[in-house]
Amino acid sequence: TLGNDHYNGGGGWIINAAGAKEWVANGGEDILDYSLLNAQISVNVATGTVIKVIGGITYTDTFENVEKFITGSGDTTFT
Repeated sequence: TLGNDHYNGGGGWIINAAGAKEWVANGGEDILDYSLLNAQISVNVATGTVIKVIGGITYTDTFENVEKFITGSGDTTFT
């Protein structure tokens, strides 16, 4: 979203031993999806921050417990 947001991906979906999808509080794959943004995005996994520059305005998101990122059509850097 536009703005400064915080995301905590503590829980997630897994495939259990029986082959069925199951929600668990402490696992699974957590994804931050920025694919709809036309923005310059910088993801810093060490500090848990995502800086988005949209229309010349800078926004900072924070995150924890996220394993995957999908970025938009702008320039993206990962550190």
